[in-house]
Amino acid sequence: SAHRAAAEAALGKFDEGLAAAHARDALRLDVRDAKAHNLLGVALVTQGQVDRAIAEFQTAVQLDPRDEGARNNLTRARALSVPVR
Repeated sequence: SAHRAAAEAALGKFDEGLAAAHARDALRLDVRDAKAHNLLGVALVTQGQVDRAIAEFQTAVQLDPRDEGARNNLTRARALSVPVR
């Protein structure tokens, strides 16, 4: 979708806030857009919202279990959320 492409472009420019907004717009049009959930997760994790990002990556993987990028992002985000002892 155009919103998903805009989210990807914003991430490429390191504008995570704009990327998140475009990803949310894409999801308003199609809540089952796995790539938009993944993009939103990427934007959220770069904003330090790791738990919310994990939820988006989980949804992306549920919607498209073959998406290796989303699976890898989920694994990395889970590692970030582990408390340091």
